[in-house]
Amino acid sequence: MKPDPALLGWDLLIGFTVACLLATAFFAGSETGLMSVSRVRLRQLARRGPVPHLPRLERLLGRVEEPILTFLIGNNLVSVLLGAVLTAAFGARWGARGEWLAGAVTALLVITFGEIVPKVVFREYPERLTLAVTPAIRGVMFALAPARLVLRGWVALWARILPGGTAAGSAVLSREAVTALLLGHPELAGQDERFGDVLQRFLALGDRRLDEIMVPLARAVVVPPGTGLAGASSLAARSGYSRLPVADAGGGIAGWILARDLLLEAPDVPDGDAPIPPPLLRDCLFVDAGMTPYELFEEMQWQHQQMAIVADRDGRALGLVTLENLVEAVVGRIADEFDEPDADRVPADPGAQAGGRLAPARV
Repeated sequence: MKPDPALLGWDLLIGFTVACLLATAFFAGSETGLMSVSRVRLRQLARRGPVPHLPRLERLLGRVEEPILTFLIGNNLVSVLLGAVLTAAFGARWGARGEWLAGAVTALLVITFGEIVPKVVFREYPERLTLAVTPAIRGVMFALAPARLVLRGWVALWARILPGGTAAGSAVLSREAVTALLLGHPELAGQDERFGDVLQRFLALGDRRLDEIMVPLARAVVVPPGTGLAGASSLAARSGYSRLPVADAGGGIAGWILARDLLLEAPDVPDGDAPIPPPLLRDCLFVDAGMTPYELFEEMQWQHQQMAIVADRDGRALGLVTLENLVEAVVGRIADEFDEPDADRVPADPGAQAGGRLAPARV
């Protein structure tokens, strides 16, 4: 019995559609992965052992505009090809109604399975998935190199044709030039006298290290090892902090606790000196002292943390940094109702130590 040519044709069409959706998902997911990958987490992975394709991925991140341009070209080519094939197939089967149906099916499949799903997945696991597809990215970049070259030439041509295009494309402003440009605006400078100082501190933040703005452990409020619920609750009440790091017997940091958890747990414990229950001890975010504040802010956002422990290369805890410390490094000291006037002020100088006190978020 011979196979039905019509069924065989639809099988080929389904296979072609699946292949196009996989290609679109690859382009969309890889683009999201490259834009979401954290160099901090890549360095942490490298410290644990050899990471396949890591040097290649770092080279891609160094010139990220090239793979992004490749994804743009490839995604558009595949989407147009899929739409054209489905329109021809559906039109031959159902006529004019089939063309409208092909457009709706193409949009639904591409948006759902070629854009939303891969972008969400790569956003959740950027390092793992981007490392896995790095060889494929390089292969696609090599295959689409001629198209990328033509597109760059087309863009350069329009930059020369349009008025002021060449000057706009070749102008590169340094951070110092941007600062001078903004500060030279009379209305903007007059609206807020502190704007210039804040802007200069913000631009200088990228050249600083965490050990310049962190709170050393010797100055931080830390729960001593072996402290029970009553002692930790008393310490939290005296300090006014909502988050307290807990030291271990070896001089390191075992985790951190919430004052709210202590207040809810202590009344239910007959013995006020009972040890802190393990469920109340939360894992700390440990970061490298050589990170920049920008990198730390990215990592804290990713981990949904408001406090990080700064450690040296050997893993020894040196101090801690909170989100408030990062903000104070730019805008100066942030006072609230718990602070005493003129007590433990943080210098506004960008080169001075910021965050004189441990300043986690208040309860």
